[in-house]
Amino acid sequence: MIKYIGCAVLLFPLTACTSQQLYRDEIYLQNSCASPLTLKVSHFSNWGPVVGDYVAPVGARQIIGSFISYDKDSMVRIADDYELLINTASGSKVIHAQALRAALEGKTPVRQGDISSWTINDASFCP
Repeated sequence: MIKYIGCAVLLFPLTACTSQQLYRDEIYLQNSCASPLTLKVSHFSNWGPVVGDYVAPVGARQIIGSFISYDKDSMVRIADDYELLINTASGSKVIHAQALRAALEGKTPVRQGDISSWTINDASFCP
């Protein structure tokens, strides 16, 4: 019996370390342009696929970034090599990490459980 209690005491700290709470930060782009957007995102996640191809109809909201962190109140950690290519029939535009960070500056995320989400609704993102 003492042997089992000793094992439990030794293994308990391991389970505490492996069950650390994860928080997800998501960034969305609201299509406020006059036409549908074709989006190609590079390095938009630190936990899943790093490339995404999406189509956002007029008025639709599309995810353009998803990041995992261990701190609930942290600012989203956008990779320095993040790149969003926005295409329409009339042109294209590239948004890099620095411009995305600037667009999020001062915005308060919507929190729902362990997910914090930011929505960018800015016509300057239109090509």
